[in-house]
Amino acid sequence: MRGVRSFGGRVGRGLAVAGVVMLLATACEDGEQDPAAVESGATSSAPPVEEEGPWSTEMTSDNGRGAQAGAAVLEEITVAEADGYDRVVLEFSGGVPGYIAVPTDPATHDGLGTEVEIPGDQHLKVVLVGVTQESSFPVTEGTAVVPEVHDLGYFEGERGVGVGVAVPADEPLSYRVTFGEGQLLVDIAHSGHGGH
Repeated sequence: MRGVRSFGGRVGRGLAVAGVVMLLATACEDGEQDPAAVESGATSSAPPVEEEGPWSTEMTSDNGRGAQAGAAVLEEITVAEADGYDRVVLEFSGGVPGYIAVPTDPATHDGLGTEVEIPGDQHLKVVLVGVTQESSFPVTEGTAVVPEVHDLGYFEGERGVGVGVAVPADEPLSYRVTFGEGQLLVDIAHSGHGGH
């Protein structure tokens, strides 16, 4: 992963340190080290995932992992580039809430129904189900493929997250959602990948 953008600097620095420790520990276990990675301090913001689920162009949903109703708090969002896709990582405390994800145009504010301007040819809306009202976040700048992640508001225990996607409007928006430890991972396929 490369090109990481995020909000929540203190948590982000902690994750970066944890990533370096994990990289060194893995290298020691294998008995080998990649000199280029050690020298550059390169890390991956892609944590281990339970599974690399299938790509979808339709609505998907899940009940989450370990979150009690209304207890999950969104702590940080990062966006990073990978080979063939970009990854939006939503980091939580109090468990990972359920979600409903759907490609949508235009993106609208939860509760109000007003249109929200987000850069990108297409948009993915991820509704976080059962989060606290404190799970708001500032506009998060992203990458060339995911130019921006935007707060779509809070309504009755649900927080909307709008993801701008720079994939041509005549191509399907392919995405997948998986879980990491305390994380919801949203992968957006580049043009020509992910089942396009």
